[in-house]
Amino acid sequence: MSESSFDRQLGLHERFCVARTNLGFPSIVAFVAQLNPSRDAGAIDELESRLSERIEKLGELLPLLSSYVDGAKTRTPRFARRKGWHLRASDVLRRCREEPDLDSSHLLQREIVECTAAFDLGRAPLWRVRILESKQGAQVAVTLAVHHVICDGRGSANLLQALMADELPPLDILTGGLGPAEYPPDSIKDLGMTPGFFFVVDLIWKNLVVTRFPKYIRSWLEEKGRWPTQEPPPPVKPIEADKRIVVLNFDQADIVAKLKAVALRHEVKTLNPLVHSACLAALCSIVGLSESFLYVGTETAVSERIVAPDRHHTYCSGNFVGNPSWHGSLSKSIDFWDITRAYAQYIASPQGRVDGRHALGALAYVPDSATFQSSDPRVPTEFEAFFLERMQSDRPYRESMALSNIGQIALPSSVRDVAWAQNQSPMGSPFYIDACGLAHVDGATKVNGNAALSLSVGYRQGSVGGGREEAFVSALRRAIVLIADDMEEKQTFGNIVHALQASSTG
Repeated sequence: MSESSFDRQLGLHERFCVARTNLGFPSIVAFVAQLNPSRDAGAIDELESRLSERIEKLGELLPLLSSYVDGAKTRTPRFARRKGWHLRASDVLRRCREEPDLDSSHLLQREIVECTAAFDLGRAPLWRVRILESKQGAQVAVTLAVHHVICDGRGSANLLQALMADELPPLDILTGGLGPAEYPPDSIKDLGMTPGFFFVVDLIWKNLVVTRFPKYIRSWLEEKGRWPTQEPPPPVKPIEADKRIVVLNFDQADIVAKLKAVALRHEVKTLNPLVHSACLAALCSIVGLSESFLYVGTETAVSERIVAPDRHHTYCSGNFVGNPSWHGSLSKSIDFWDITRAYAQYIASPQGRVDGRHALGALAYVPDSATFQSSDPRVPTEFEAFFLERMQSDRPYRESMALSNIGQIALPSSVRDVAWAQNQSPMGSPFYIDACGLAHVDGATKVNGNAALSLSVGYRQGSVGGGREEAFVSALRRAIVLIADDMEEKQTFGNIVHALQASSTG
């Protein structure tokens, strides 16, 4: 590596991304946009030319897109750029001939697997774009993969938009008012995410004090275990399990419109709470419901990106996200819409936002001693050691599932559907659901905002056991369709789960 220009020390969220990479589980965000067939022989050449131009333009304006991480195995890693080096389209873009079927599930999984090996924190760029053509030329797809250390999910969706749109956003929106040599801020400091005294006391009580009591006392003090913590340890530890991604596309002409109408009838303003409750119903169908309560917890990634000329949150780089956790109790008699509204109210509330920010700000309290030593190359600092211990435990999961809905992705009408996924952590949740919608934009005109809904389900094969991972995916597909029909007799979780289980055998 040639002489470098050191620019900004990584924030805690970014350092967490580095720690995951050091441990062999990097956070990769991947997108696939499937294009409509074109009879124009030059259409793909034109697409390649546009992508090349955009890559170089964005690389000039947004330094993170041409940065690497210096000192990735130290306690003070920094973003850096090589002096005199400029990002070229050839550093990022490839055009490839592929097998006949450009299946979105396969492409997303392959992008994540390949980029896990290909992305080197010590070398820029930490993102790539591929134009994929089937050998017969009948199918074309564009993929984008980004290392989370330089950009979060919503920011990466904005990057895909910027690459494919007819026009770029205004310069002050694109850069957040920053110059070409200025980095976006560390979100933990910029958004005041570090939790206060009482949050820390509660964290210490739950994780350090209560765990030291005898078991008979601890049972009275510990929080009720959320699924799957009540179950025996899985047959395959998540850290050892193979990763799987399955994309569920709901592109029927009316299904998204029907879902929105159903939600509004039940006083739910957006689709996200409806998708969340559909996931809960699918979970209940594989776990089983009784009159007693099933305790569940879900993580929800919430964008904190403020796109404004003077806010310094760049349009398509940097990490600006919160991660609130919602906890609930489900049983046969619990009303489906009561749970949906309760979740919607919490996620949109000021308290939900604060909790989400503090969840990431709590990284400030992860042990990180300057005197720590380890012979394990995966564990250069105590920061990594803390997370590796969690990954290797019998019960590594924090919550029952994780939902990340980045909303609509605005793309040209040449795109028929889009999906995204991320590399799930072996210590987060058994199921990762990554959702997005498609809005068609040509020039300044937006059309067909209800074009499609995509849900990518990520899991680790065998980490739940009994074939329930595949059963969850199947149940989720049926749950979305069932809820869109809004059948009045299926308003409790018990009735919905019964319908899901009946349809799986019918």
